[in-house]
Amino acid sequence: MTMPKFPCIAWRSDKPVTSKQLVANFLDNRLDDRWMLVAQHAVQFEQQLWTAWNCCERNFANGNQLARGRDAEFLRYIAGTHHVSDAFVRAGIQDGATSGWILYLPKPVLKQEGIAGLQPSVPDEDKLNDFASNCRILLSSLGLENSETVASFSAESAQKLGLDTDGIPQEKLQQALIGHILSADFSA
Repeated sequence: MTMPKFPCIAWRSDKPVTSKQLVANFLDNRLDDRWMLVAQHAVQFEQQLWTAWNCCERNFANGNQLARGRDAEFLRYIAGTHHVSDAFVRAGIQDGATSGWILYLPKPVLKQEGIAGLQPSVPDEDKLNDFASNCRILLSSLGLENSETVASFSAESAQKLGLDTDGIPQEKLQQALIGHILSADFSA
């Protein structure tokens, strides 16, 4: 199954940010808890984002989430950890950052009875336009600018997310990062 493009947009700042201030401002201005702010290195490729989203939404559908909010639960998966506090250190905005990402976690569509049928909703053109429009407003309210940065995988960024890349062949690192996400429920 081909996944739609994950709704995210890169941002940049001319001045290094103070994470506490930026995150507080973001939380005050976001539309709901499906909007989130992550570090530049946290977004690497579509399959990574959709895998973390699927794990997050399955936990909420089953009532098995460890975090109170979807944003923190999603971040926990991106960081491949059982601990929410570790997730913020590995994938959250840190003091001095000058770039990052705003993501929207789409509402799931249950295709079948029960959790096994959970599938991502495919945003229609109006929803994509709404996402882009809402991002422009949000960026402006945060004093940030849209960046043309595209998501790209790097071993260094994967290491920042907690993946031990030692001994993993370069051509297997993306698969290893997916495994890292899936291991979040098994590592304590």
